[in-house]
Amino acid sequence: SGRVQDTLHMVVCMSPADPHFRARLRSFPGLVDCCAIDAHADWPDQALAEVAHARLADLATTSWQVAAARDAVANAAVACHRAYERVAADFGAARGRQVAVTPGSFLNLLDLVAKVAREDAAAVVDRQRRYRAGLRTLAHTADQVTAMSEELGALRPKLLGKTAQADATAAQISSEQQAADAHRQQVEDEETLCAAAAAEAEDLRRGCEQELQKALPALDAAVAALRALRKEDIVEVKSMKNPPEGVKLTMEAVCILRGVKPAKQAVRDSKGKTVHIEDYWAASRKLLGERDLIGNLLAFKRDEVKDATLAALRPYIENAAFEPEQIGRASKAAQGLCRWVRAIDTYCHVAQDIAPKRQALREATDKHAAAVGDLDAKKRQLADADAKLARLRADLEAISAERADLAASVADCERRLRRAELVVQGLGSEQSRWEAASAQLHDRIGNLAGDTVLAAAVIAYAGPLDGPARGAARSLCDTEATRAQLPATLPFDVRAFLGDPVAEQAWKAQGLPADSLSFQNALILAKAVRAPYLLDPNGLVAAWVRRRDEGRALMSVRMAQADGAAASAAAASEFARTLENAMLVGAALLCEHAPEALDESLHPLLDGEVDATSGVACVRVAGRLLEVHPDFKIYFASALPSPRIPAETSTRVTVLNFETTLEGLEEQLLSAVVTAERPALAAERVRLVADAAAHRRKLTAAEERVLTLISEVEGSVLDDDHLVAALDGARATAAEVAARERADADTAAEVDAARSLFRPVAERGAALFFAAAELSAVDWTYQWSLSWFSRLFDRCVREAQDDAAARAQGGGAAGG
Repeated sequence: SGRVQDTLHMVVCMSPADPHFRARLRSFPGLVDCCAIDAHADWPDQALAEVAHARLADLATTSWQVAAARDAVANAAVACHRAYERVAADFGAARGRQVAVTPGSFLNLLDLVAKVAREDAAAVVDRQRRYRAGLRTLAHTADQVTAMSEELGALRPKLLGKTAQADATAAQISSEQQAADAHRQQVEDEETLCAAAAAEAEDLRRGCEQELQKALPALDAAVAALRALRKEDIVEVKSMKNPPEGVKLTMEAVCILRGVKPAKQAVRDSKGKTVHIEDYWAASRKLLGERDLIGNLLAFKRDEVKDATLAALRPYIENAAFEPEQIGRASKAAQGLCRWVRAIDTYCHVAQDIAPKRQALREATDKHAAAVGDLDAKKRQLADADAKLARLRADLEAISAERADLAASVADCERRLRRAELVVQGLGSEQSRWEAASAQLHDRIGNLAGDTVLAAAVIAYAGPLDGPARGAARSLCDTEATRAQLPATLPFDVRAFLGDPVAEQAWKAQGLPADSLSFQNALILAKAVRAPYLLDPNGLVAAWVRRRDEGRALMSVRMAQADGAAASAAAASEFARTLENAMLVGAALLCEHAPEALDESLHPLLDGEVDATSGVACVRVAGRLLEVHPDFKIYFASALPSPRIPAETSTRVTVLNFETTLEGLEEQLLSAVVTAERPALAAERVRLVADAAAHRRKLTAAEERVLTLISEVEGSVLDDDHLVAALDGARATAAEVAARERADADTAAEVDAARSLFRPVAERGAALFFAAAELSAVDWTYQWSLSWFSRLFDRCVREAQDDAAARAQGGGAAGG
């Protein structure tokens, strides 16, 4: 126990603003008697400034424009905190409802400064960058249009020249091709003639050979016999003094063939006269003495034998004694020579018979050779023509390739020019607006530091205040920003800095009251870090929240009785079960009739004390660790006319005062009157509001897509099909929206004119309600419900309609 006393330290923090503070002190006197009480007043300005400097140290990572003025931002944040403290005190004194502005609220302000700098200020810089990129793209594309027009003007004559050159070359090729085809036909005809001549010569050659083949076997046999002779056989014949008659005949025939002259021998005939006879034997013996007789006989030129020689040889051939078989009996050598002589004679006679054919063969061969020569010459000419055609075709291919390249360049240039014109046409109408928006954003960028602080102050502090109090606080903050020399857009308008016209149109179409306070509250709700606590005494905002989140899962549950009394145990159990289900599935939970002081079990959820140690985001609620979905969102709504929300609750939520304003009630009553009197007109106005929101949403989406594509494009925008298609779609969308807006403009004017007729009724009704509401300052019992007043107003309108109808009927009857 001693060690526990020495080392255990406990700090108990309690707020004196808590209405239960006094009761706790009375119930637990030890808190006073046994504790060292250290009462802390509000933080001094120096402490706030030091905390602001520490909390805003990381601004450089979010927005350098805000980070550059970090000291001035910190000082301005302190000044805004003090300004809202004073306004909240005045508001509480005037309305009897305290608004807590605590150091916790200041910490929330610093968190919101970082959030606004990270999201909205960075979005301003990024949007201005994208506008500038779009303007640069437009200027560059306009320059490209001029350059490409000039390039196209230079390319087209070249393309026409290449086309004409290609056409001329093609015509020349056609002409040359016709000549070559004619020449080729001649060559083919010549080839046919040559083939015919060759066939004729071949036929003659084969005929000659066939005729010669008849003599060749005998000639071959004789040659074989000659080759078979031996030298001794020749010597034997030569040695004969008085050879047999067959031998003499044979040798005489050989001498005749060889052209050997016989010797002249003088002899006396039968009459005793001396006559000279031819003696071939002496010549034969001389012939037989030749060194290579057989070789000379084998080499005998049988084709050169003259006709006279054959005529001289004819008697021998016809001599019956000149037969190889008979001569062979006398001499083997003579037999071989006899066969040779007969074979030569046969061959020569055959040769004589085929001499005309041979002459025809020679003529046919000469004719074929001449034809072949002519054919070769013509083939060479055809080859030259084909080579020329090949060169022309190669030239044509080269020209065609150049023409194709030029055509592709012209087509690409035309395509890029069309795209450039599409870009210029698509963005040209936006140029002036983009230039104005870029200049405006440039000015806003210069004022980002101050605007960020002032916007964060509105989100952090302005929610519980009404319109006049917010205006007073804004004036004080504007003065403090000027005193801190912090550049800002003055007078500051949070809707101009953070607002989104598309979102506001959507909120209006969803039923948000059409007054500036409600729009500002909706904007705070969208930008706040903490869970919203909606002061909705008339139930209008709860209905708007339901329509706003109808696209997602929305659950609703009651936390207390309508008069603010605590909920029953069954209702509390139902709330716990619904809360757990909504946290698990990521639904939006609308907690209606929320108590003024939220239960402490919800504090970890509202403070964002998420435990992710198990890998799943969990929050401890009422002692239980519950899984929480990232999309989970919770709304608290109170229907009490003047709730007193303690600091423990207000520092954990964003309180939003949705009390009905004169402007909002007037618009509500006007809609009620118009709906009763002119229901078609009311329906038409609802349609116009919805269409206007849809039109602005479509235009904004198309512009965002175009700006995003322009900022992300790599290379030339003319090569990006998606960008060109987006521009085309944006232009079509703009044209469609413009047409519909022109069509709706007349209808809207008619609707506004008709509504203006009923506006005095709405103004009088709104003034009556607020005059009656002021009676609560006389006595608190004068409390009026807007729902009751709305029902009363509707009933009066119906009764007025009935009275008018009755008067009309009565007047008609009287007239009758």
